Amino acid sequence: NQTRWEVPELCTDYLSEYTKGDYNTANITINNNPFTLSVRGSEGSDPFITLFKERLRYQDKFIEFDAKLQTNRLFGLGERAAHFALPPGTYTIWNHGAPNPLDDGVTGGKNIYSSHPFYVSQLANSKQFTAVYFKNTNAQDAIIEESSDKKYSVTHRTIGGIIDLYIFYPNTIEYVLKKYHTLIGKPYLPAFWSLGSQQSKWGYRSNWDVKRLINNYDYYELPLDAITLDIDYICLLYTSPSPRDLSTSRMPSSA
Repeated sequence: NQTRWEVPELCTDYLSEYTKGDYNTANITINNNPFTLSVRGSEGSDPFITLFKERLRYQDKFIEFDAKLQTNRLFGLGERAAHFALPPGTYTIWNHGAPNPLDDGVTGGKNIYSSHPFYVSQLANSKQFTAVYFKNTNAQDAIIEESSDKKYSVTHRTIGGIIDLYIFYPNTIEYVLKKYHTLIGKPYLPAFWSLGSQQSKWGYRSNWDVKRLINNYDYYELPLDAITLDIDYICLLYTSPSPRDLSTSRMPSSA
């Protein structure tokens, strides 16, 4: 349906690599009444994920569905400053710089700079992990709830797009993450200088503040490969006259 936005396949899909090895349709069970989809790690084992068990709504500007897991150990859903293992709560995914970014999941909306609708879960009493990638670029919430049997369910809510899910079979965390990167592509090799010693700070009052900073690094013989100016660098685009003198034409060349 061309009226709905879908992430272009050329942006993410390396399906020939993703489907190698552990992909097996025999371990997928679809029930029609009520409609659910379950995935097992191996024949005869319990499903490690069941989709659409409690919720499935598909409207023009609202999609909601749930994923029932067999564990309460869940990681991911970046980017946010939060507990490494996520507790129950609402976790918003939408590029945003929250002013007080510590995200406890209580209210949602505390997401920060990038969107990663991907999470891994550790199977109970096991060193194996599974993962879910929801390929959707719209604003969305992931709502984690814990049942009385100490198992998580994740309700996905988004305002558009389609339900395009990639489910990763149980394996080591290294294998699952490597499989994920075969799907979305590998990171670019960073510039060599970016791997060095950097300094960044919000609040420099002028370009001469930055110059003094560089001189002090030299004076104390501290390594310095790059300086990154925070968002006040671009205040010239929005404020006239500018409250800070950070004109690039007058920045010291060594910065």
